[in-house]
Amino acid sequence: MRQTSAFLLTIAAIFVLFTVDASAISVRWPAESMELDVQFDTSAHTVNGVAKMYLSLDGPKSVGFLLNNSFTVSSITANGQDCELKSHADYDPSEVSDAYGVYGKWETSKALFWYTQIPKKALRNRDAMLVEVKFSGKMYSPPDNRKFSREEIAFEVDGTIGKEGIFLSSGAFWYPILPDATSPYKITARVPKGWNFVTNGASSAPTTVGDFTQVTYTADFPSNGIDLSAGPFVIKSIQHEGITVSTYFLPAEADLADGYLDACKNYLTMYSNLIGKYPFPKFAVVDNFMPSGYGMPGWTLLGSEVLRLPFIKSTSLGHEILHNWFGNGILVDYREGNWCEGLTTYLADYKYKADADSAAAVDYRNNNLREFADYVNAENDYPVKEFVGRTNQADRAIGYGKVMMIFHMLKTMYDQEDTTLFNKVIQQAYKDNLGKPMSWFQWRQIFERRFGQKIDWFFAQWLDRKGIPSIRIENGSVQHDQGTWVAEFDVITAPVDPKPYTFPLNIRGVTDEGQFDYSVFIMESPQRVSLAGPGYLEFLRADPACNLFRVLYPEEAPLTLAAFIGDKEGILVVPAKGALAAGYKEAAEGLKTPGQTVITDAEFKPEMASKSLWLFGSPEENSVTAKMVPDKERMEFLPGKPARWKEEDPTPPGLGFRAEEFRNGAFTATMIFPNPKDVTKSVVYTVSLPGASPVGGTRKIPHYGKYSYLMFEGETNVRKGAWAAAGKCPMVWEAPAVPEGEKW
Repeated sequence: MRQTSAFLLTIAAIFVLFTVDASAISVRWPAESMELDVQFDTSAHTVNGVAKMYLSLDGPKSVGFLLNNSFTVSSITANGQDCELKSHADYDPSEVSDAYGVYGKWETSKALFWYTQIPKKALRNRDAMLVEVKFSGKMYSPPDNRKFSREEIAFEVDGTIGKEGIFLSSGAFWYPILPDATSPYKITARVPKGWNFVTNGASSAPTTVGDFTQVTYTADFPSNGIDLSAGPFVIKSIQHEGITVSTYFLPAEADLADGYLDACKNYLTMYSNLIGKYPFPKFAVVDNFMPSGYGMPGWTLLGSEVLRLPFIKSTSLGHEILHNWFGNGILVDYREGNWCEGLTTYLADYKYKADADSAAAVDYRNNNLREFADYVNAENDYPVKEFVGRTNQADRAIGYGKVMMIFHMLKTMYDQEDTTLFNKVIQQAYKDNLGKPMSWFQWRQIFERRFGQKIDWFFAQWLDRKGIPSIRIENGSVQHDQGTWVAEFDVITAPVDPKPYTFPLNIRGVTDEGQFDYSVFIMESPQRVSLAGPGYLEFLRADPACNLFRVLYPEEAPLTLAAFIGDKEGILVVPAKGALAAGYKEAAEGLKTPGQTVITDAEFKPEMASKSLWLFGSPEENSVTAKMVPDKERMEFLPGKPARWKEEDPTPPGLGFRAEEFRNGAFTATMIFPNPKDVTKSVVYTVSLPGASPVGGTRKIPHYGKYSYLMFEGETNVRKGAWAAAGKCPMVWEAPAVPEGEKW
């Protein structure tokens, strides 16, 4: 799950240099601390507040800040003296701050820059420099029905105030924000009576003030933004190793609290032992009325639907907790790209698989390579150093998958010297950079110090270059003699421009006596390699466990639904008429990804047959499906049959699905095959029985991109799986068989 603007956007107290009409205005920065007092009206969708910013006694004679461009400022004072305030919408952020970009780029289209001269009387006070801003504004975005998944981004909204609840990220510029620095703060908020709210830091006990509940939070750990969530929460808290662990759940999810508290305790202990002491006074799991998965300092915001997913406590919750060490504990210097999501994925999602089962770890790495192949192409690829955050599947494949594999490749290299080195690097990085932004360059430095040698070549090829290398084995030969074998072959990598990739390559030799693993350092292409071992060699396989981030050949991976999802030229074909035509149309519109089109079977043209296609409806409903029927042994629509005599019931329509028969239910089947017109493309079939909803039976498919076939009953998945990979792979070289009569 992605993190919210809590650390992705620039959102903290700072005062900056700003250029207006070609003349620079120097302003005092950073703020040493901030106090915020706000009151919400959920019926009117408004917030009214006062921000007090404590500045350095020395510096320029102007101050400035950013605020949502729909908000108003009623007054500003400096040490009690009224100031004349001006706003400016057209500004260059790189001229505003010489530290611009450290915490990400500003979404300047949402905010105005406000600035003022400090009155002379205010400057005479040498005890303090307090700037006080009174502001107000309206913010509301009705939640939609979008579902949260690892493939699909949730309901993306920076801020909303309503009777459903309140969510405000610092990226909404909902209070005076002074970007590109961190600052401690205190916030007092009044929310509707019976509600509570959560933000960073430690909270006071709630009190009643008129028709409101009032709570104060104090965040001593410097933060580059204030995020806030409020609602009618049922709160449950425990103490664990000096940390207040809480759940803030809406009443409908209150029964889930104990399970989440137990899971939180386990993760907090695990990561404190693995990395270092937890950096915040609390950790809270907060229920969101919108589908979301956000990680902020000391809390995570998960949608109500997400909280009830059975796998969340064992996967995504740990990911969000780990962000308190990486992303919110150590901050990210975005000028060199975002390393945080990939490392968090490696030490959370991937680690849980690897700790449980080595085969599951290989499958996870293989799936990373598949996702890159399915979602990334020449047009949307970019270097890792340019990744900032996830907005689509290609971003995820690069910023999560590729970056995760960069850390895995580093660990694989270091493990050859000392299996404790990688963890020592992680611990040292945390100790040295807690509360500070960290860049890829700093990661390189600490890895080099621990490794004792320069590895700039590694970071240059994986961070600065886009794309990934392909690897194949060619020109092999083998000699058998006296119970041993000696093989020679070329390892060929591409691309070679500007120079070949350099990497340690694992090669597995499989013989009649077992399998043997070898490590070869590849530095050129082609590179001649010689290996020897006992027995009769049967074949050699390069990178059998997917330890390198490389091109995954079709023969190594099953065809999955992700192949269609990632094809921007895909065409979704729905029936032009029929009882389920409207449902298929709605389902297709919800499933299509950018670049893809939805048409009816009446609009289908013969030249489209060689494209990637998603055909909705049975052959009786969709004329294109009737011409391109799927493999009947795997998927078949079974028409209903009328009763042959009075006492017999009619046979309802059904589905033949991988040797099973499904009738009399709200079943929807989806299955993918290679397109016979072009095997590099695919054909997906979706068929719903008359009593099923095509929308309900396909709504969750974005969660299941790694599968080849799915069966849903209503919205519940009842069957899933992936086809076996098949074919001869260029990563494999098969040794000529030795005739029985020639064996020793």
